[in-house]
Amino acid sequence: MNEIIELDELRVARALAEQKAPDDWRWFVHAVARDVVEHLPDVVLWTSAAALLNVASGTLSAAALSGGLIVQRIDGALCLMVRQCEQMLVELMSVRLAVPRPLVTPPV
Repeated sequence: MNEIIELDELRVARALAEQKAPDDWRWFVHAVARDVVEHLPDVVLWTSAAALLNVASGTLSAAALSGGLIVQRIDGALCLMVRQCEQMLVELMSVRLAVPRPLVTPPV
């Protein structure tokens, strides 16, 4: 079963603790990456990747501020998802959060 983690309360708590504006996009991206890494320590096969955001940052930020952003593990990969359109998967640009490396079968 897919694991879903609600990040909105974590994001607001971090914003208050660090005295940041909750809609500060750069801070928000890093906070989400930290939260995912901290709350899913069993996911270890990260590799840095220059991943593209599949939705505009304003759309993702608005979804997060409204509580509509979730992180979901799908087939072993972590994806950010916008609740209003759960088929819309988003990857973050981060050296700490990226697509897991695929398992490579050695040649025989």
